[in-house]
Amino acid sequence: MATSVSKHSGYTLSQRRKKFSKAVSRRNNRRPAGKPRSLWPVIYSDLLLAAAIMALASYFLFDEWAVRVATGSSAGIIEFFGLITDFGKAEWVLIPTGLVCLVLVFYNWQALQPRRQLWLSNFLFDTWFLFVAVAGSGILVSIFKIVVGRARPKHLDALGFGYFDPFRFESSFASFPSGHATTIAAIAVVFALRFPRYAAVFAVIALAVGTSRVFVGAHYPSDVIFGLVFGALFTLFVARSFARRQTGFRFVDSGAREAMLPRRRIVHGLRSKQQR
Repeated sequence: MATSVSKHSGYTLSQRRKKFSKAVSRRNNRRPAGKPRSLWPVIYSDLLLAAAIMALASYFLFDEWAVRVATGSSAGIIEFFGLITDFGKAEWVLIPTGLVCLVLVFYNWQALQPRRQLWLSNFLFDTWFLFVAVAGSGILVSIFKIVVGRARPKHLDALGFGYFDPFRFESSFASFPSGHATTIAAIAVVFALRFPRYAAVFAVIALAVGTSRVFVGAHYPSDVIFGLVFGALFTLFVARSFARRQTGFRFVDSGAREAMLPRRRIVHGLRSKQQR
């Protein structure tokens, strides 16, 4: 017994994490040669479970208190969050990206120089990825809102923080999860994958916009927590589906779990052809 304790106590924290990761990710390790990689790695389940736990904890412990404190803040603080909260609207992303994709799909690329074709192919993929991430997560969250039917904080005094009325089809009963938080998380992950050096900056922006939803009295913290995680995971799932097709992204093995790094596959392929 003493030998066993001594053996395990010799592992560093990093080694323990790797061993745990390897143990819970055996399904990826056992993947037969040539079989496509899983689009839903174990780490996604970990994050989704963590989000559910945090949302439940917030629901029972902080939701009511946080909304009363946030909405009772000074006018300057509420005004600031009111200015940034609309960055979580999907319309300002979907309309321009949709139009850009439509125009570029029907554009005569053959008339352009090869260098401009490279740039446009890269730009078209990034635009399409952003559109799919925001539109897809937004549609699923909208359905979720209708099914759950949680009352918004404006009904807090009359109905309480835990009132649910499924399939009410009213905006005031569409609190969970936060659509703005989902949208800004999807946008943040898209840009973080494209510009990984600034991932922390995009994360802070997403958290700020998500927090603003509580201060403007539109959502409870649990709504925001789940919305942020859902938007991020959905976008990563879309990126993995592109990686399986070797378009825009590629898989990178990191220990037992599978990670992704952005790579301009289309541009890389065209450049290779030019060099030949």
